[in-house]
Amino acid sequence: MKDQAILFVGWGAKGTLDAELAVRRLPSDIERDTYIVSDHPLSLKTPAHHIHVNFAAQHTLRKAEAIVHHAPSGYRSILYLDSDITLLEDVPYIFEKAERHGLALAIAPTYSLDEYRSFGKVLEREGVPRLSQLQYQAGLIAFSETEAVRRVFNKWIELGEKHSDIWVRDQPQLSLALELCDFQPFVLSKNYNFRGIFEPVIGKVRVWHSFSPVPENLNHYVQPYPPRLLYRGKIRRLGRNETHGDAVSFFIRTKVVNRAYLWMRPLLRALNISR
Repeated sequence: MKDQAILFVGWGAKGTLDAELAVRRLPSDIERDTYIVSDHPLSLKTPAHHIHVNFAAQHTLRKAEAIVHHAPSGYRSILYLDSDITLLEDVPYIFEKAERHGLALAIAPTYSLDEYRSFGKVLEREGVPRLSQLQYQAGLIAFSETEAVRRVFNKWIELGEKHSDIWVRDQPQLSLALELCDFQPFVLSKNYNFRGIFEPVIGKVRVWHSFSPVPENLNHYVQPYPPRLLYRGKIRRLGRNETHGDAVSFFIRTKVVNRAYLWMRPLLRALNISR
């Protein structure tokens, strides 16, 4: 899809190399233009186009700077990915939702914005009440070039600069910018940005977000529910006793009563007792 692009950002030798390795991990069937915005020369052979910049921002606010001021133009949608992300398959659904809604994001594992470390102080400084506002994960951002999105991104940069004495990273500022601009992005399921931090997984993971190796059994399951949980680098199944308080009664109902009923149903039907 030549009207859609994928964007990575890196700074310094290591950050730039991480971005290059992330490009190499992209599924081979993805046919989109790929870009790396960085302040360091590329060292690996990849299909990525290089956009060299001299960053003015500090720390991960450089990511916001790259997305807002240096992302390529002329595309219907762009998917920004942190360099520790591995796409497990092509993700046209994400691009589609970004083009329809302007922005597509997943919920962060630490989803309560006002309780995210010291960021509540930023909300107080902005005069925003602490009401458990939603925090989005800023490692995967799909966006289209619209005026509304541009306002959100400009506010993102503004908040990062204004409150750098409290918070020098980029993620919560984006969520606050969405709140202040009254912009509702499309909310992706966690399967499109699975961090494996404090959270279960239900169904198929499509985007793995970690420098840790993808667990071999990540998408090996018979039933999607009860959910699975990342444990010591592997996905383990959660038992009914860990997710509900009715493990014993559930076992009796499903393994004893229901099976006895199914065994007796032909006789009950013959006696016109059951349908």
